[in-house]
Amino acid sequence: MQQLVDSGQVPEAAVDTIWQATPGPRTRDTHVFLDKVVVPFGQPFVSRSGAAMRYPGDVALGAPPEETINCRCGAQYR
Repeated sequence: MQQLVDSGQVPEAAVDTIWQATPGPRTRDTHVFLDKVVVPFGQPFVSRSGAAMRYPGDVALGAPPEETINCRCGAQYR
């Protein structure tokens, strides 16, 4: 999606990111909280722990290992 936005084929303002938590007992409570949350493309999700991530597993904004290691969640773009 980033490549489409960067190339100008899709305007950034037209894209949203949706967090998709993987159902099951191993899913972190902080990620269940984010399930189906929608943010504008490029904006971070903020978990209940305060960790900011632009997509599941994102460490660029300083999310701790407790939020990223072995994360099975996904992101959907629309």
